Amino acid sequence: MDRFRALKTEKPRSKMALVRGLYPEIAATLQMGHTLKDVHQRLEEDGVEVSYTVLLSYINRIRREKARPAFVQKKQPPTLTVPAERARAATEDPLANAMRALSKPRYDIRQAMCDGDPTKKKLI
Repeated sequence: MDRFRALKTEKPRSKMALVRGLYPEIAATLQMGHTLKDVHQRLEEDGVEVSYTVLLSYINRIRREKARPAFVQKKQPPTLTVPAERARAATEDPLANAMRALSKPRYDIRQAMCDGDPTKKKLI
């Protein structure tokens, strides 16, 4: 367990993870009136090799994540509700379902359009 606990003191692999871990301190420094260029310069002096534009991008991404409402951050995928009769039909015999569907009368366009004769009288 000592090696696992030592992981907290090691530098993260990705720069984003490092900036994310330092963000509370960076935000406090910016709140005091320092510029991001000052923060970038000090990070470079401490051995964090990250360009200013990348640091700016990371900070903006973290700010957007923090500004997102809580319900969006923990949004669950929508669940589909199935009507009870449909759920019951799905559990029945599939062959019985198919036979029931095939026994229904089909839509007949000729009957719907009176076979071209609006009076329903065949003259010919």
